[in-house]
Amino acid sequence: MFKSHQLFIKNFSIYFLGILFSGLISFITIPLIVSYYGVEGYGSFSLIQNFILILISFGGGWLNQGVLRFNNFSTNFKFSIFQLFFFTFFPLSLLCFGILTYMNVGIAISIIGTLTMFLGSLVALSIVFYQSKFNARKSFYFDFFRILVFLAMVIAFHLILTEIDTLLRLTISFFISYLISFALLLRIDFKFFKISVDLFIKKYSKGYFLSLFKENNYLFHYGWPMAFWFAISSLLNVSDRYIIDYYLNDKDVGTYSAIYDMLNKGITLLYAPILVAGFPIMTQKYNSGNKKGAMQFLKKLIFFEALIFLVIIVIAYFLRVFFITRIVGIEVTEQSLELVMPIIFGAFLWQLAMLAHKPLEFELKTKTMLLFSIIALFVNVVLNIVFIPKYGFVFASYSTLVCALVYLLLTVFFIGYRNKGNLCGT
Repeated sequence: MFKSHQLFIKNFSIYFLGILFSGLISFITIPLIVSYYGVEGYGSFSLIQNFILILISFGGGWLNQGVLRFNNFSTNFKFSIFQLFFFTFFPLSLLCFGILTYMNVGIAISIIGTLTMFLGSLVALSIVFYQSKFNARKSFYFDFFRILVFLAMVIAFHLILTEIDTLLRLTISFFISYLISFALLLRIDFKFFKISVDLFIKKYSKGYFLSLFKENNYLFHYGWPMAFWFAISSLLNVSDRYIIDYYLNDKDVGTYSAIYDMLNKGITLLYAPILVAGFPIMTQKYNSGNKKGAMQFLKKLIFFEALIFLVIIVIAYFLRVFFITRIVGIEVTEQSLELVMPIIFGAFLWQLAMLAHKPLEFELKTKTMLLFSIIALFVNVVLNIVFIPKYGFVFASYSTLVCALVYLLLTVFFIGYRNKGNLCGT
């Protein structure tokens, strides 16, 4: 028990410092984009950026979670994961290009966006192997440089590529940030990547895919609901801005996106070290047969998150105006001011749910998690379609809070019902 706490504190400290620095850069980047290109420019870019991130979550989420859940630290396991990655992401890249083309963003952005999606997924998968080995330093290393490069590119392209379209400049900046991260990965693990690609090219066939799938079907059965779950969880955070874009205008999308992204990312950055450092420890306990120890550790993490939230909510209430004017850098209106508290509450409930549903992950109840996320997304989309045209973009913050609460309550009640059934011998 003492060792697991030491390991958690060590990795939490590294992740916290890394995410703190990354968060500070993100807090600079968003207002910078708003100041350079206005809320309309940020709103348009956020639609492209979030679409790419949704596909990264959809295509890579199941593999990433499979690594965290089942990694036996063998070379064969790692090769199998990357072969499955290549099979998954080549068709997904075609889908990405097709949808971006349909969004009418231009052929250049469609190509660059597709490459960004592929590289982003590859970097995310590589990082998760370091996380599963409790190597917090390398995980921080890649993410920090990616965000730092994005900020540098935003500034550089604003100064030297003024004749290029705003959306294209921001998309190129986003692409280069992942390209640099990938280059750093190659520097560390070039031999492995070369063998993986050579193996894929040499053996690429329907038969090879079927044999690979047969050998790793446990990953697929665990993972395919996770793929959809990650896509839906991403949609829960961003679908509202597509509805705002349809019913309202670019300025409303940009205002909502800037405030939401700053607050949601800020909350996520504070809580991410808890989940990232704690999940591998819980998994190790659970896989070794210490289920009680895993659940006790989970309860401590939930309590820790609740304490942090109490501090956040007090500070946020008194600094709302300062946050909007000085940090986001936009005008304070009744609508922008009203966004702050429900966004914070919604972000906290979602982060709490990410811990609360871990028992379902451990028991491989990923289909149940998917069902609950579909219900939450349905509630979110219906509420937004009905009420955003009437009440404006402020309502989106309340619908996000409601859908996070729906997912959390469904999870807690289901786990409670199962535990009660087990105690009763059913």
